[in-house]
Amino acid sequence: MLLYFIIALFLIILIKTKNDNIINLVFLFFILLTGLRGYSVGTDTMNYYGLFNGSESFQNNQGEIVFYLLYSYLSSINVSYRIILFIQAILFWLPLYYVFKRTSYPVLAVFILYCLGYVFMSFNISRQMIAASIGLCSIYMIQENVKTIYPVSLIILSSMFHTSSLILLLVFILKKINLHRDIWTCILVFSFLLPFVFSFSSILTIVLNKLPYVNRFANYLDSANKSIFSFNRLLMNALFIFLMYCKKRYCSSLYLKCIVCGLIIMNLMPQSSYITRVALYLTIAQVLFFQDCYISSKLQNRIIVLFYMISVLLSFVVHNNGGFVPYVLL
Repeated sequence: MLLYFIIALFLIILIKTKNDNIINLVFLFFILLTGLRGYSVGTDTMNYYGLFNGSESFQNNQGEIVFYLLYSYLSSINVSYRIILFIQAILFWLPLYYVFKRTSYPVLAVFILYCLGYVFMSFNISRQMIAASIGLCSIYMIQENVKTIYPVSLIILSSMFHTSSLILLLVFILKKINLHRDIWTCILVFSFLLPFVFSFSSILTIVLNKLPYVNRFANYLDSANKSIFSFNRLLMNALFIFLMYCKKRYCSSLYLKCIVCGLIIMNLMPQSSYITRVALYLTIAQVLFFQDCYISSKLQNRIIVLFYMISVLLSFVVHNNGGFVPYVLL
């Protein structure tokens, strides 16, 4: 557990560096941290090992052809599973490297990514985090008005690792939407309260079950025993409502609109753990939005954002969400 806090401390020390060699070493460190982890680090690591050695079937990976081909080919030539872990690490970090190197402070972006738990998630739901990493690259391109063919191609590529990433097509719609912060606030509050009186997920489950191909995603809405109320989600809603009122221009930020849209989805279906993972493709935009906050906000707002991020980091490490504590090598 101590290792993770030491890493956070070193990132803070390097947070404003613009030295390319140091930045490259930071990325290399995280690739090594991911690739050299023991098979016990990450609850899904051994599940992927089952796919790799053929003890589990690929048959449910409909449409996720890149993932299927990668695993089946490397398995057929008898490469070490350790190589697979390094390939997954590179596939996760490479799109992030492309985006973060174009920001004002690349190590700051890594620090935010780390504190919000996305690095730990890559130890666990590796396939989905590769898709989310590629997806964040597409969101960045849409924000920067890159030719549409490029972000669309990236979204299609991400869906070949995890089909659920097709939700990123919503980002093109969000780019066109410009609502006043009062309206965004009302939508967030309404979406948070609605599940207490109406089960939106039950209706959507019925609809999905009747549709071909997408009916396999109906289990994503399984309510299990998860509570409708979540303090963490309430805190997240409150934070972004607060930030919208800190600076009016934030409401026109595509990154904030992605985060708010992801929050609305989580609010409407709070009992589904899988919905949080689907919304992740949008809420990962926090990484780029918080960097903008750090550069342009007042000191008190920076402190609030930092407190939120550290709280998320503590929650991940203390509760061991994803089975990454303790970290062991090889």
